[in-house]
Amino acid sequence: MTISVIIPTVSRPRLLAQLLDSLREQIFDGSFEVIVIDDAIDKRRPPELDGMSFRTGQCECRVVLGEGKGPARARNLGVEHAKGTYLLFLDDDVRVDRRYVGRVVQELQVRPEHAVSGMQTAIDRRNCFSLAAEWLLTVFSEGESMPAPMSKFAPSNGLALRRSDFQKCGGFDPGFPLAAGEDREFSTRWIAAGFHIIVLREAAVEHHFPQSFLALMKQQWRYGRGTFHYQTRVPPSQAPRIRRMSFYLQVVVKPLRQYGFPRGALIGMLCGLSQGMIACGYLRERIWPAVQGPAGWNDGRA
Repeated sequence: MTISVIIPTVSRPRLLAQLLDSLREQIFDGSFEVIVIDDAIDKRRPPELDGMSFRTGQCECRVVLGEGKGPARARNLGVEHAKGTYLLFLDDDVRVDRRYVGRVVQELQVRPEHAVSGMQTAIDRRNCFSLAAEWLLTVFSEGESMPAPMSKFAPSNGLALRRSDFQKCGGFDPGFPLAAGEDREFSTRWIAAGFHIIVLREAAVEHHFPQSFLALMKQQWRYGRGTFHYQTRVPPSQAPRIRRMSFYLQVVVKPLRQYGFPRGALIGMLCGLSQGMIACGYLRERIWPAVQGPAGWNDGRA
């Protein structure tokens, strides 16, 4: 088995079906498997998931019952069931282009001790809330960059790496209570262990980012909470700090250049509000820490 695609999911069968359709259409010479981890708190598997297992000439998809402990533990559980030489982690609300699996495998074969990831793009290009979420992720990722094409961070969504290297690094930290921060913490450990990350700009991961103001703010609130948990797990020298004012100006002003007025102004305003929401989420965890476990799945995640 060349590569195992691992997809944690909770109660989003329609979006998951779209992702599985994109995986069925992959143009790839090798064999791969898809492992869907049903991480709902209710241990009764929804009937929709029973119909999502399939087998083609090069691909087998099966559903594994999770433990309801959040995405970090669910991904680790998927790895325990995996047979592939390589691993590819995907969220259940994305689509990948037809050559994504083959492209990341090709890169991994020629890049030992590397993890590779694709660019995150919003599926709905007309929705300002989705574009704001895309822009925020892009700015953050570039802010964590090293001399091109290397990076210090890649989101778990779309991340591919060797299974043996993943296990050497200890996997995702299952102690993260939310769908936020666990990929940042893993990236930090990955780099500290001497491995590398590269983001492939020609490989697209199309994402159903938040499509309403409330969903976007919930996502950023959760990211703030995840930042607190990340800070408690890394050395003080690597803990997140307030950035220079130029960074925040870039977050707010640059969308005007990219999207024009008034669309860019709205996106910039949303990005500015998001920074306040991240700060509120961080302070919430610092003042009133509480382990929320699987609640992180449904707290406006994307």
